Amino acid sequence: MEISIEQISLFLVFVLPGLISLKVFSLIVPTKTRGVSEFLFDGLFYTSLNLIFLIPIYFYLLRFEESLDYWVFVIFYFSMLLLSIGFPFFVYWLYSKESFTKRFLLPFPTSWDYFFIKRESCFIIFHLKDGEKIGGYYGEKSYSCSYPDEGSIYIEAVFKVNKDGTLGDKIEGTKGLLITKDQYDFIEMFEIPIGENK
Repeated sequence: MEISIEQISLFLVFVLPGLISLKVFSLIVPTKTRGVSEFLFDGLFYTSLNLIFLIPIYFYLLRFEESLDYWVFVIFYFSMLLLSIGFPFFVYWLYSKESFTKRFLLPFPTSWDYFFIKRESCFIIFHLKDGEKIGGYYGEKSYSCSYPDEGSIYIEAVFKVNKDGTLGDKIEGTKGLLITKDQYDFIEMFEIPIGENK
């Protein structure tokens, strides 16, 4: 089956932008596995955003077609690539705005992803299945898995937990702790007091 230049152009303009945007968005925000129909619909959303901006750019570039020749198409497809990459970041930025999130559903598949994708430092207390508690500090060097493997977490420093349930002293020489979701029942997060020494 011979593929024409027109078919390739249609694919580049109407399909590829959505595929690129979906891939970029999945690298920013953990996403659930989509069915084919849902995947195509989401891709169409990003492609539509692209076309809203690309059509005026295209008609503007046509004014220079004779002088720029093939550069018109190079600039057009380069603009398409930049928009395809940029729109997921724009959508993610919108979701960080409270005025936007009050009116729309958040895209995060789990509450775990919603909390940890913000990368906010905090103190954590793990309530282990054996009844014990472990405290820790979640900071810039820490890491948490995302959907579909959420629950596993690395904290960069371990703290003792006092009998009253508050965090005690930092364990000397700690290099952190790896813990999986089958080891604890639930976790608590606490804000870091101003001036607190981690």
